[in-house]
Amino acid sequence: MWTSNNKDTITDFIKGEDVIDFSKIEEIESLNSLDVSYDKESDVTTISTANDNDDFEIGIDGLINFDEGDFNF
Repeated sequence: MWTSNNKDTITDFIKGEDVIDFSKIEEIESLNSLDVSYDKESDVTTISTANDNDDFEIGIDGLINFDEGDFNF
């Protein structure tokens, strides 16, 4: 299982300009393949896989309300 020490962090994501590319990961086909959560205390939005394997975690500074257009699947 990944811990916060192991997650990649994006510090400058700009909604509407930036896109996170998951096209090389077959298991991730849509936003439904991801878990997205926000931690108010740390002000970090976290993306992880929506399965029990905890394959990865990405932390994005700030509260980001992601939609399909923010990703390349």
